[in-house]
Amino acid sequence: MSTRVIGYQNNEWRREIVLEATLDGDPITISNIALSGLGATGAKKVTKGVIWPVEGQGTELSFTDCRGHETLILVIVNNVSVDDGTFGGTFIELPGNAFDVI
Repeated sequence: MSTRVIGYQNNEWRREIVLEATLDGDPITISNIALSGLGATGAKKVTKGVIWPVEGQGTELSFTDCRGHETLILVIVNNVSVDDGTFGGTFIELPGNAFDVI
């Protein structure tokens, strides 16, 4: 088992990308990503008064990297804006392959 110690600053640089992904199996589009978290589109009103994803929710982000390998990262959703369909999240745990991809 290997361990990586990393840190980030409040002004952390985020990569602006367009990457199709899933959040707990529902399709989303990642618009920016960094070692601390991501910004994405795909937030929506499910029913009256119910939005997805739920703020504070722990969830699984899955995407395929440029080499065709599936990457799975655990995420906490920390802000949701249904008006513009966006949300953001921070990574709970960043596995080695996800670290390398980002």
